Amino acid sequence: MSVEFNCNSCGKLLRVPVENAGGKAECPSCGAVSDVPRPQQSPSLPEDDSWKVRTPEGDVYGPVSKAELDRWLAEGRLSADCHVMRGGGPQWRPAADVYPRLSSAGAHSAGPGTPSGYVPPSNPYGSPTAVSTANYSPGSYVRPHRGAMILVFGILGIVFCVCFAPFAWVMGRNDLDAMNAGVMDKSGYGLTQAGWICGIIGTMLFLFQIVMMAIIFGVMIAGGEF
Repeated sequence: MSVEFNCNSCGKLLRVPVENAGGKAECPSCGAVSDVPRPQQSPSLPEDDSWKVRTPEGDVYGPVSKAELDRWLAEGRLSADCHVMRGGGPQWRPAADVYPRLSSAGAHSAGPGTPSGYVPPSNPYGSPTAVSTANYSPGSYVRPHRGAMILVFGILGIVFCVCFAPFAWVMGRNDLDAMNAGVMDKSGYGLTQAGWICGIIGTMLFLFQIVMMAIIFGVMIAGGEF
């Protein structure tokens, strides 16, 4: 079960697991943090429009409307080895009996309409929209890392142009903090850290050169060479 709400900044429709109700969620589009509302009690569904889903592991979800069941199919949450039941029974039947295209898709198929790169969450009936929250489990939305770019900036700041070094320092520090907070892809941690260190070194070398030049000019002025 998920909670749906709109981003306070850009208005994008977001979904997070119901266990995150009352917490915070970051919008994957604009990065704004919004309060996750608590779900309101839904009215009971008419028996002829209520459906339940049983997963291969035996977990049961529902009741939900047929429209919601169709949405689960489109988002890849139903597979050929799931079973469904309409109303109160009388018995479970394969999901492929209701949606024949599942037979050709095969078991555990991601299904049509699933976004490219989608990784199913641990709860297949949880949030289909990738949203990062303070206590959201792995599989939630994280921003892509910029480790390679930060490392390049750091190296350029040391070797060629010192103006790149402060960018590597600031960007690296911000991205490392984001990775530690769980809102950025941690696979680039090593590159980001290396670029951050290079940025610090490049910036320190630049400041050292300025100090040395100031000292040299001061000595030359004191010696009367100017």
